[in-house]
Amino acid sequence: MPLQSTNPITDPEGNVYPYYGLHMSVSPIWEEKNVRGPMALRLVPFNYLEDGTVVKYEAGSKYVSLFDVFTQAGKDPALAEALGTIMYAVQGYISAKGL
Repeated sequence: MPLQSTNPITDPEGNVYPYYGLHMSVSPIWEEKNVRGPMALRLVPFNYLEDGTVVKYEAGSKYVSLFDVFTQAGKDPALAEALGTIMYAVQGYISAKGL
């Protein structure tokens, strides 16, 4: 399922890329009295041609890198909502599969 860009990317040739493909990693680091989570997020613009071919525009990729997504979510409501939704969905998968 593609993610919809709020500001579609246009390459130098005028091709428009209204969707993003998502690369995301959250890697918990367990400390003695804390768990923090560095996060890397990469959004790769892409589009579908009329014949169904997928065309991506790597040079238009957007990057987000956070040292501790859990702490940052306490300061950023949009990030907190996104992280909460993702964690809720993953928990649903864990429960459904009995993991």
